Amino acid sequence: MTDLYLDNDVALQVLPILRAAGHGVWATRDLGRTRASDADQLLFAARNGWTLITHNRGHYVLLHDAWRRWSADWGVRTSHAGIVVAP
Repeated sequence: MTDLYLDNDVALQVLPILRAAGHGVWATRDLGRTRASDADQLLFAARNGWTLITHNRGHYVLLHDAWRRWSADWGVRTSHAGIVVAP
């Protein structure tokens, strides 16, 4: 199963549902990262190999585009585990 990282705007009620489905799930609130920027959240998820779940389409589409364009200059992998934007 996929390891998932829930952004600040995702309701914690989905956490047990995803865990029951067999996913490893972490939430920003559980890890004390509620004040981290969206860019830091994506980098944190990528470093851990976790797919980021968010409702914040605008910010993460921009961050994903920047990641694809500049990852070599940033010294990070050219890919990440993904971003799921849930309405």
